[in-house]
Amino acid sequence: MKFGIIGGTSESKEIAIFMYENNIDFNIHFKNLYSSFNKNIIKSEIKKIEFLEGKIVGETIEKKYLYDFLIDMSHPFAQNIKKLYKDIPENKVIKFCRKISKYDKKFYDIDSIVLKIIEKKHKNILSLMGFKGTNIFIESVSKFNDIKEFVIVSRSIEKVDFGINYFFKPEKIFDAEWFDYVIEKHAISCVLLKDSGEQSKLQEKLNFFSKKNIEIIILSYKDELKKFKRFKEIFKLKEYILEKVEINEK
Repeated sequence: MKFGIIGGTSESKEIAIFMYENNIDFNIHFKNLYSSFNKNIIKSEIKKIEFLEGKIVGETIEKKYLYDFLIDMSHPFAQNIKKLYKDIPENKVIKFCRKISKYDKKFYDIDSIVLKIIEKKHKNILSLMGFKGTNIFIESVSKFNDIKEFVIVSRSIEKVDFGINYFFKPEKIFDAEWFDYVIEKHAISCVLLKDSGEQSKLQEKLNFFSKKNIEIIILSYKDELKKFKRFKEIFKLKEYILEKVEINEK
């Protein structure tokens, strides 16, 4: 039995280490390789998924990989992954889902966020939506207004196309000192966040910016993979994997 893991999150690395330590056969696919710990890592994301003769076929640019089960540990906003599961049997995909926040002021598309910002006349904006999210936001602003009227401050691993960009250190996902500095230096009145669960320190960010009287706008998402086996607790996912391995070995 072999598992394929779609990586990209801290939880995916945790699961990969768990599989390695338990001698479970697997590969983990990353689009970007931030760390490596064994030969099971494939620095190439899956571009296509098929189901042929009882196996999941995960196709990268270089080659095809055969798996008995696919564990989706991708980021909740990885829309490109969701589009791959057209004809895959329900019992062949295991999905890890981060818990979404209970914050009531959520938006589900970038254009709605931009229109809200224009309505509220925010000009100095802090984006904590990462490289891709911030670039999409900038593109959307340009559709509705002159982008040069806005001060858009962001932080990301890659440099965004417009505005003031700070390099993001993953170990400082919540950095109160830096937030204070940016708010004061750039007269920030609005912050953009992604509904990425407790792993992104979302609640800490909500508490912090609320106390600063900074308007908070959250981009959330709709769960479109409900047909697959799903877990919100990492320890339960590990237990389920061990059960599958034990059943297969009998």
